[in-house]
Amino acid sequence: MSISRPWLLSILVSLFGLGVSPLSAQQATPQPNVSPVPAASHLPPPPEDIRIFVNGKDVTGSKNIKLKDVSVRFDADGNLHVDAPRYQLKLQPGVGRRKPKAAVPPPAVLNPGQATPKPSPALDMKPVRIPPTKRYFVSMIGNYPSVLGCRISVLLNGEEVATFNGQENHLFKEITDKVSRGFQDLVLQCRRPPGAQPNSEDIEPKMLRDAFLEIHVGPGEINGPMVELSSIAGKIRCTDRTGGRIETNVKMNVE
Repeated sequence: MSISRPWLLSILVSLFGLGVSPLSAQQATPQPNVSPVPAASHLPPPPEDIRIFVNGKDVTGSKNIKLKDVSVRFDADGNLHVDAPRYQLKLQPGVGRRKPKAAVPPPAVLNPGQATPKPSPALDMKPVRIPPTKRYFVSMIGNYPSVLGCRISVLLNGEEVATFNGQENHLFKEITDKVSRGFQDLVLQCRRPPGAQPNSEDIEPKMLRDAFLEIHVGPGEINGPMVELSSIAGKIRCTDRTGGRIETNVKMNVE
């Protein structure tokens, strides 16, 4: 294998710990006045794309390696010869030097009494409310609604925004501040358990038969004590024939 003389000298010094004189053909015979070769640190290192193997073991970049029964000589032409019968030296080009291992940061040390840091909680990303361009109301209409014992709940996106049982003094409730432009989940629930009206025996049959309670939800405008809805997005009705619980689910498009 061909390798430049300075690199070879550096390899020999790093591997064998030898001081070798750079002899030429005319300096083959050792001279007493020959000055020693500078330390290996002053010689150019082997190229970065060469690895050094001794007896099959990668020793590239290793230090303080001592090999026994090794001799180094120069012939009459100035060629350098290394006699190491117990060792096989191999230079493998094109594979690069071994990369140093990445330093692992030490674990954080907590002071006595210091609490372990907790991870930041996930942010509750609620949808941004876009105010509607119209006013929205829940409106009640009925005939003797108080005799039915019904309870109607209006839920918007899972939140109860209005309740009616027919005994209210007000006939509507504005929910404009509860809605946002776009599609909203509107749920209307009616509950009328058995025996909801304890004095039903005292109510005239015709009154009970004609009684009802109906809830409407939609955009509108206030007109005196009443509200006039321009459209009805959802509604539910309770009568004497309503029993147990009923529910209506609507996708209300809020403008």
